[in-house]
Amino acid sequence: MTLRCDYCRGPFGLIIQRYWRMRFCSEACKKSYQGRLGEITRDKIGRLDHLECDAPVTNDHQSVPRPVRGFGRRFAA
Repeated sequence: MTLRCDYCRGPFGLIIQRYWRMRFCSEACKKSYQGRLGEITRDKIGRLDHLECDAPVTNDHQSVPRPVRGFGRRFAA
């Protein structure tokens, strides 16, 4: 499976532009995507970015892997 740009579906070069968990092949694709977003959506993304940056990092619990559902016993973790 080859990863592709989330805007133009083109292949990535040496540099990948990122915006809110999305990957773009160029700054132009990223700006075009951002230009298509409505004002409300941009505000939501801004608030989520702010919350994500301010979230405290805790190591109070251990991460326990859960079994993969829907793949049967053969692919269960």
